[in-house]
Amino acid sequence: MEKSSLNRLGALSIGLGPLMALVFFLIQPGGMFIDNTRSDDAVGSIAALASNNGLATFTALGISLGLGLTMFGTRVVQHAIRSGALGSPVDTTSRLGFWLMAIGTVGWILAQGLVLSMADTNLGSEVSVSAMLSVYSVQSGITLVSGLAVSLGFAFFALGVGGSGMYNLLAARVIAVVSLVAFVFFIVAISTTGDSRETSLLVARICYFPWVIWTVGLGAVYFLNKE
Repeated sequence: MEKSSLNRLGALSIGLGPLMALVFFLIQPGGMFIDNTRSDDAVGSIAALASNNGLATFTALGISLGLGLTMFGTRVVQHAIRSGALGSPVDTTSRLGFWLMAIGTVGWILAQGLVLSMADTNLGSEVSVSAMLSVYSVQSGITLVSGLAVSLGFAFFALGVGGSGMYNLLAARVIAVVSLVAFVFFIVAISTTGDSRETSLLVARICYFPWVIWTVGLGAVYFLNKE
């Protein structure tokens, strides 16, 4: 693939991938808009997924594809930074951010694989539901820990992009702060239970929206500036 084509595909991926993942996340059963359930309501979450099997499967695949596109686009952008400033602070910072995001993204994709399993639960079988309770616990743990990695990675990556001059420095610093806020609230969510966890998760999830707005802008700028 020619370099110009790779750059443009990377720009499209980092612009559209996060948006795709967010949209599918919002409509995933048991999530924010459809059959909303608390994170500590394992049975309710499993029931929401299994009762909407088709939608649950569709959104899990959509989220995974969106996350995959995001990481491809992030890798292309980071490579561009490295090519222009190999070994510099912005290269090191953006590279650290990329790898942290990659680790967290793989975790989130694995979590969506577990969503597929829960979506196939036979709600009429107590044995089937009971077996999926353990799957839900694992899925929740992976999601939370991966959120830590993605949040911290986003902070470093944004600072690297801003420092490289590729995109607005002030916007990058704002995203870095937002990412650190998400990181803190993911820690709180992991460390607490009940209403405190629910509130912390809500705040962390709200941070997804600035992330998406920033990556869409980054993708557009990078696309327009690449031949």
